[in-house]
Amino acid sequence: MRSLKRFKLILILSFVCVLFGMCFFLRRNKIEIEVIQVPLKDYYPTSPTARCIWDMEIFENKLYIGCGDYDNNTGPTPLLCSDLNTLDDWECERFFNEEQIGRLLRIDEKLIIPGFDPVGSSNCAFYQCTNGMWETSSVLPDGLHCFDVIKFDSKLFAGVGAPKGSSSIVCSEDNISYKGIPIYKNGNEIHTNDEQYIRTYNFYCLNDVLFAEIRIGNLQENTFRSEVYKYQDESFVYCGDLTEKLSTGLLCKNLPPIRCEATLNNTVFLTTGFLYVTKDMQNFTQISFPKSALVYDIYQYEDKLYFLTATTTDQGYKVAVYSTTSENGNDFRKEISVDSSSQPTSFVVNNKNIFIAIGELEDSSTAHNGTIIKMRRK
Repeated sequence: MRSLKRFKLILILSFVCVLFGMCFFLRRNKIEIEVIQVPLKDYYPTSPTARCIWDMEIFENKLYIGCGDYDNNTGPTPLLCSDLNTLDDWECERFFNEEQIGRLLRIDEKLIIPGFDPVGSSNCAFYQCTNGMWETSSVLPDGLHCFDVIKFDSKLFAGVGAPKGSSSIVCSEDNISYKGIPIYKNGNEIHTNDEQYIRTYNFYCLNDVLFAEIRIGNLQENTFRSEVYKYQDESFVYCGDLTEKLSTGLLCKNLPPIRCEATLNNTVFLTTGFLYVTKDMQNFTQISFPKSALVYDIYQYEDKLYFLTATTTDQGYKVAVYSTTSENGNDFRKEISVDSSSQPTSFVVNNKNIFIAIGELEDSSTAHNGTIIKMRRK
């Protein structure tokens, strides 16, 4: 347990505040700000990228954060959490034999962590927490990565990076034994082989149909394609190419190409840095925010979606959070706007509180990695 120095200020309109070398300018009345430094340097003294907070989630009245660096093979990875009401002390709930915790998911009142990259000879797995107890679900004994998990039709599906001859999607009805689900394109089953690798990065549930986003890489040409597959008759069947439909706005070796997604009123919202919406996983419309802001994260809270955005400025970044204001999700309202010297990496929303993690990937500008800005709307 580690006590943290905490800073509180009330900012009115154009009041400018400098904390931890960061300049914040709030455009809304009576916003309470708190800057929290998570003690990730204690775990990664020489690995600044591993101190980035890749994802956050609230579970059993605690704020959990994901860290690590599977691009540079760090690990095991600590899972840090703190009491949501105080955020005074951070404890390591446990270490996972993974190089990075890149996603924190909520499924059936469970907190789930996909194992992005196992350390050493560990099995490809994901982890589930119920009532404070963690259990490991070994997905594929010789798998390489587990990127996403979803529950559909009373089954758990996991998207993995598959070894040669194996499927990149597995499922289980009992959460004990997992089997590979065949993937077909133009009538032919596809899998990792000497010429290509297959990775399933994301699942989408739309109109009671399960879709998977699969990346197929050509090992000889060092190229890849992103494709979407539909689950039907106990297999996944090709239904479209995403490569030309989705442009990349943010590149990060530590996160999937589609950073995150959420579904609202039979519409899928996903971000590659650019925000796209679709009602059929075939036709995509790009949604633009003011000043061409890039979308770093999406979070669903109650009946709204929230979007974490940022634009570059002379001093760093203008960070803003927007929320949906209509049932179709096409209208947005700015919840908060703040100047920061570092880019945002992830966020969560809880009641009137917004928690934003900031950090950088370049070694020369990583002083704020592991920093969370808590903002409370009055």
